[in-house]
Amino acid sequence: VDMLLLADRFELERLSKICASALVARVGFETAVPLLALGERTGQAALMDAAFDFLQRNINAVSVDDLGQLSQALRDRLTQTESAGSQDGSSADSEQLWSTLPRDNFEEKLGEFRAIVGPEPSDSVLLDLLVTADGDLNRALNYYLS
Repeated sequence: VDMLLLADRFELERLSKICASALVARVGFETAVPLLALGERTGQAALMDAAFDFLQRNINAVSVDDLGQLSQALRDRLTQTESAGSQDGSSADSEQLWSTLPRDNFEEKLGEFRAIVGPEPSDSVLLDLLVTADGDLNRALNYYLS
């Protein structure tokens, strides 16, 4: 967390992405709200997406006090998607990310990545890890698991 804040402060974008990718694997019941706030503060979409997706799926396990750490815009977005019953908030992000990638085996690598890590992380999170790892699946897995 501290390294991400420092990387953001000194505008070290690649290091910020690596730190955010590592934090994605740490999203859980105790960390989702603070990591969502951190993702918003540092502009790390992959971290925000992972934390937001987790919160959407587990909104009943989050206390109102914890949600107070979030900006009003994030609280509104979370309650809107909860009331709409939508669980597919990352599909537009994934489509946007896909459009910017060179397609050389990224679809195949995403499939391999998904087979290894399972259904939990969103496609946009996995794609961000692959992009950060320059398409190297082993490096992307290291980022995910670290």
